[in-house]
Amino acid sequence: MVEQAANEGRPYALAFVDVRMPPGWDGIETVAHIWQKFPELPVVICTAYSDYSWSEMISKLGHSDNLVILRKPFEAVEVLQLAHSFTRKWLLAGRSARTLRNWTDWFNHARATCRRPRALRHSEERLPRHSATTRCRWRCKPWVNGGMWTSTRASFVDRLQT
Repeated sequence: MVEQAANEGRPYALAFVDVRMPPGWDGIETVAHIWQKFPELPVVICTAYSDYSWSEMISKLGHSDNLVILRKPFEAVEVLQLAHSFTRKWLLAGRSARTLRNWTDWFNHARATCRRPRALRHSEERLPRHSATTRCRWRCKPWVNGGMWTSTRASFVDRLQT
């Protein structure tokens, strides 16, 4: 169901899963299978029983900030709060990923269009080791053979991911 929705362009933002389910997989096994393909999907595990201890769940699912246990009986406001906060988190994570992709695309474009000798413009591998320092037309820091540019871009991308 989760995979079908994602394929149709309607990905799940949150899953509420009961530990005790009809014959077949239990809730923990279901979450493990879902997270194999969609590890970013937040999950609220609902249970009234202690079929699994916390350490057993962690050993099967691993540590994740996308996992919350909700004990039955629960209040409607608890479900609403979890649904609101997890879907908001999911939306912000998607926005951050798009922003990171946009910045990465911009950096790749800027790097590809830096002024270099015409013969070398499309082939950085052919840049001589002793080439003179050049400047990008966007007045970025000088770089030699891509070294400084690459390290500057990597540190910026690392800061965006944290």
